[in-house]
Amino acid sequence: MKIFGSDFVSPKGLHARLLLAFISISLIPLLIVSATFFYVLIRNVEGENFAKLEFVNEAKRSEIRQYMQFATRQADSLSQTNIVRYSIGEFYGFSYGFREISTEPEEAARILRGAFGIGIGAKSADRDELISKALIYDNMHSQFHEEYEAFLASSEYDNLYLVNNKGRVVYSVLKDNYLATSIEGSIANSPLARVAQQTLARDDDESIVFGDFEFDPVTGEYVAYVGVKIRFYSRPSGAIVFRLQTDGVERIVQSETREAGQIYLLSSRQQVLSQPNGGIYSIGERPAIDRASLPKKAPRKLSVVCLVVQRLQLLVMLRCLTVTGCW
Repeated sequence: MKIFGSDFVSPKGLHARLLLAFISISLIPLLIVSATFFYVLIRNVEGENFAKLEFVNEAKRSEIRQYMQFATRQADSLSQTNIVRYSIGEFYGFSYGFREISTEPEEAARILRGAFGIGIGAKSADRDELISKALIYDNMHSQFHEEYEAFLASSEYDNLYLVNNKGRVVYSVLKDNYLATSIEGSIANSPLARVAQQTLARDDDESIVFGDFEFDPVTGEYVAYVGVKIRFYSRPSGAIVFRLQTDGVERIVQSETREAGQIYLLSSRQQVLSQPNGGIYSIGERPAIDRASLPKKAPRKLSVVCLVVQRLQLLVMLRCLTVTGCW
């Protein structure tokens, strides 16, 4: 080949051609060895990353399982106390107090919700109105309310509800839109109502029902509910439902994870419950777990491991070393 009138590529003479052939023959094994070395190196790094993923998953799975067992034991222990058994009683307790407000359940619900300032257009809570229109209920509230507040202060839950055998929410510590409603009425498809329905319907000895974390349209919060059936002298008296925020599991998932990378906690509905600072998803969003369906803005390569933890899933997303092409 001539470039500007001179041979630029073609070697001149036999010696030059032999030298070029010798260099080519020498480079081929070197290239093969180099490619093999980098291939083995990359595989080793990926193996180490996945080993780290498995370790993180095992550790977090164990912590979350212990946390959920601890929270469940708290709920079960309270449900077996006389405070709960008497406070929901049909002849002495909130069920009795609610029934004495009015013979019509919906009218009793309207009066009770109005006295606590619940509902559209409701005024602020008025103790005098509660005393004048629901004296027996007010007496029950004065007797048991502080006990329940003390339990929540030392437990993993932030609210609890008493549901009688007829499916009426006759009491809650924090007064929200569930109070005095029927789980068979307009809120029948709500997270709390589903857990209460399942709890009341159970006849076996295992009387605890866990509803996974999800958005609750009645309260506007992302929570889970734990229901426990209440029995008094072996007879069902109703159910107590506990509300669990995501704070507890988030503390576990996001603690000491700097070396592990990014950890996301998913519910059984594949919705994000916890993510690190600067996470690419929103709480409640369903992420694309399959690599083929990862969002375009996601890192180019993610090592993904999903493990079932009771009814939760732990999604670990580990940033690989730069040698693998990850960032």
